[in-house]
Amino acid sequence: MSADLKGPAQASQTPLQVVGRWRHWLDQNQNRGVRAELKRCKTLDMVVLHPACLRLQQGLEAVLPRVQAELVAALMAAVLPWMARSTSDTSGADDLAPEFPSRSLPALLGERGAGDNPRFSEMRFRRLITARDAEALVPQLRRALVQVDGKADFGHLANTALQHARQTQYPDDNSGTRQWQYRWSRDYYNAVLKYKQD
Repeated sequence: MSADLKGPAQASQTPLQVVGRWRHWLDQNQNRGVRAELKRCKTLDMVVLHPACLRLQQGLEAVLPRVQAELVAALMAAVLPWMARSTSDTSGADDLAPEFPSRSLPALLGERGAGDNPRFSEMRFRRLITARDAEALVPQLRRALVQVDGKADFGHLANTALQHARQTQYPDDNSGTRQWQYRWSRDYYNAVLKYKQD
C-alpha cells in the first residue's frame, strides 16, 4: 500500500475525528476518482476491498475494537461518497461542525415534500430502518442521501454508523430506545407531524 493510503489515527482522536479526516481526504480534488470508484461499488464486499476503505479501517482500528472498525469503515466508505463534498478547509479535525443543514438526515427526510407527503416516503423510511444488515442498509442510505442532495449532518451520519456497529456486535446491550433506529424514527416522525394531520 502506498504511503498516501496509510494514515493510522493518533490515540487521542475520537472515531468521529478519524472519519472526519478520511472524509476530508476523500473530498480533495485529487481524490475525485476514488470517490467515483466507491460510488460505483454495487456491494459492500466491493467497498471493503477498496484501498480507500482499508485506509479508513486502519485509522479506526487505533480507536475502536477491530470488528467495530471494520463495520464503521465499510458503512462510511459506502455512503460518504454520496454526501455533498465538504467545502471545509480544515484537515478534518473540526469537520464535525455542520456546513450543511445541522438537522439529522431522518429529520430532513421527514420534511414536507410534494403536498402533505414527506420528502422520503414512510414506506421507504421503514425499509431503511428495518434493513436486516449493513448490506441491505447501504442502498437505502444512498437513496436517502440522494433525496436531500447529499446535504446531511455528517456527525449524525457517522454516529449512526458507530451505533450500528455496536448494535451488530452487542445486540442485547443496544435494544429499544438505545437503537439508532429509534432515534431515526423519532426525528423522522417529529418532522412529519409538524405538517401532517391524522
